Amino acid sequence: MSHQGPLLLPELSLEPLTIQKEFHGGFGTVYIANDNEQRQYALKTLSRNLPASKNELYSEALIATKIKPHPNVLSPSGVTAYQGSTYIIMPVMSGNLRDLLNGRSLSSDHVGRIVSQISQGLEHLHDNCGLLHLDLKPENILYDKSDQYMISDFGLSKALPSPSEFQQKQGHGSQGLAGTFAYMSPEHFTSGMLSKKSDIFSLGILVYELLTGRHPFIAKTLDDLARNIIFSTPDFTLSERIKLPKNLKSICRACLSKAPDKRPSAADLVNALGFSASKNLLMPEKIAQQELTLAQIQADKGNFNAAEESLKRILSANPYNFFALSLYAQVAFNTGNKLLATSLADEALSAAVWSDQPVGNLQQSLLSLSYYYLSINPAKSMQYAKQVLKSNPGDWQALGNYAEACRILGDAKSNNDLLRSGIDACLKAIELSPNDLKLKVTYGGLLLACGDFQKLNPLVVELANKHASDDVFVRFLLIRTLIATGQHNEAEKWLSPMRDYPELEPFIQQAEREKNEVLGKG
Repeated sequence: MSHQGPLLLPELSLEPLTIQKEFHGGFGTVYIANDNEQRQYALKTLSRNLPASKNELYSEALIATKIKPHPNVLSPSGVTAYQGSTYIIMPVMSGNLRDLLNGRSLSSDHVGRIVSQISQGLEHLHDNCGLLHLDLKPENILYDKSDQYMISDFGLSKALPSPSEFQQKQGHGSQGLAGTFAYMSPEHFTSGMLSKKSDIFSLGILVYELLTGRHPFIAKTLDDLARNIIFSTPDFTLSERIKLPKNLKSICRACLSKAPDKRPSAADLVNALGFSASKNLLMPEKIAQQELTLAQIQADKGNFNAAEESLKRILSANPYNFFALSLYAQVAFNTGNKLLATSLADEALSAAVWSDQPVGNLQQSLLSLSYYYLSINPAKSMQYAKQVLKSNPGDWQALGNYAEACRILGDAKSNNDLLRSGIDACLKAIELSPNDLKLKVTYGGLLLACGDFQKLNPLVVELANKHASDDVFVRFLLIRTLIATGQHNEAEKWLSPMRDYPELEPFIQQAEREKNEVLGKG
């Protein structure tokens, strides 16, 4: 075909059509044509030189003619044949999302409108037409002059598997991949069943691109791309975390969940985007807040099991609720499960970037992590404390965590530079919070590790007179100081009552080890 020549399609019109423009894609060509009354049509056909297996896609595309009308689905006006080729007849549109993006991000309001309309189109395809699209990408989202967005190109669309097929894994498997690699779901590559949620993952990639102007899974090879889609979790830059609205970040993240059952449905997305930008995606915000308040009350009372049940209910509906993750980390730490506490705190740190107050919540998450990691990985604890102090040098809790990490590492490695750095940080923290007992115990531990008994002894006497009988850490600092200064009998008087409590065994073992070291040196 040429731009000048007429095209006669008897099923469409007895008059010739004049080709105005043509666009060539990977599988075919779209012609923009006018009839003799200057009505315009888009005529799509596959390339003649494609192998038979590819031409079979057109028989699948014909299913689009059976799609019920919907404002966000671009259904063909008809299908016709001429001179051995098949043409799908469509209305002419203004452009596609790829033209609109062109390497740039869009405003949040614009993104919200687009995603809402695509979600409505997907809901219609999934729930009213029983179809999977399976090739959702910017090139297949078209828009008209009134800024109406429509899902197009049903060349890979398939009917939804029946429940029995899905249960037996006999539906649409991912063998023989067809489509666009960059917009495929993890289950495409892992031979899982393709479902409505596969389209939702592709939509998540679109949302990320609309918000940032870049693809979430960047790779140099197809193998690397597949690995990234299966395993890696995309993130936003700090400025994006701060400026992008919570609901769009939450939707993006939920759609990009690796497990299909963790992704929302198209109907969930329509509800979330329909009227309220603050509406919770999976649990109403009011109910989540009530559950969170209940969990906080139970945790404050020491009813940790009841608090955990409330928190689990919130997180089962919304796995990225920052406050629920943070409180659950505290509950886990208070019940002695330090590994779970740090895992939850790590998740809270990630969730903080999706929250309404990413800066403040990031600070709180980093602070919590620096505390939880003290007894598990002091070096990691120190790193988190440094990140807090970089933004807020006057955070006395971060200074205290940093000082305690320096004490643990400096004492273990006999590193005086680290110990002195800890002392400086601890003194700053005590100046900011002079009544905090833990800071004074940390300071005493640093002095003990340095062997600075001139400053240590009066501090220990002061703390012992006030707290040694009721605070195990003060008692332990006193015992260690007595051992270090050779007062073993006096140390045993304080240590002996602790032997009746199994949970204090780690303190007792360390005291015995330090006593043996002192005796060995003597």
